[in-house]
Amino acid sequence: LDINSRITLIISLYHCTTYMITLVLPITGRPGFIGTGANLWNAQFFACDVSQPLAVQQALQQVKGQWGPVQVLINNAAIFVTLGRQPFEAIPMAEWEQVMRVNVTGSWVCASAVAADMKHAQWGRIINVSSSTVPLGTPMFMHYVTSKSAVIVMTRAMATELGPHSITVNCLLPGLTDTEVDNPGRTDAMRKKIIDMQCVKRIGRPDDMVGTMLFLASDASAFITGQSIAVD
Repeated sequence: LDINSRITLIISLYHCTTYMITLVLPITGRPGFIGTGANLWNAQFFACDVSQPLAVQQALQQVKGQWGPVQVLINNAAIFVTLGRQPFEAIPMAEWEQVMRVNVTGSWVCASAVAADMKHAQWGRIINVSSSTVPLGTPMFMHYVTSKSAVIVMTRAMATELGPHSITVNCLLPGLTDTEVDNPGRTDAMRKKIIDMQCVKRIGRPDDMVGTMLFLASDASAFITGQSIAVD
């Protein structure tokens, strides 16, 4: 699955302190794909707020000025671990709106920012990240679950519009995944409950996402679009 020389833009949360930080990963001349954490290849970081179109455009111009147009976009910025579990009627309006701005609007803003260049090239890959909480309807977390449900529908709508330009848009639904970000709400009892529901009896790792993203970012998936793939 060769995606060498593809300019890949990964949108991700940075330590939950700002909305996101973008990672630019040109994989020129390297076999395989990127690692995780400190093992990123040729990574360069550009911070911005994904919910603000002007900030995204400014960051994108820096990327294009140094590396050229983005060919693969991975939308992975989301507010999650800082959210407390509570009944849906108790969710503060400000918290609801912030989750929607980052988790939903942010994916739309970033995809909109790269769409023109992808159309011009008649090639592109957009990979949105949803969550396994959507099919489960995870309780006490409705703003997050709602936002990630919207990402699935957004993926299908984008795929329909962009397909004629040989741009594919697909979606990952990761299960519970251990990362370097501390999540105080992830108790041992919760972990056991989730593992008991799974076929593979362990918690996911970031590396578990790489194979599917590699496939969706490559020419091997050129005839697959609008799909949501569970990785759990």
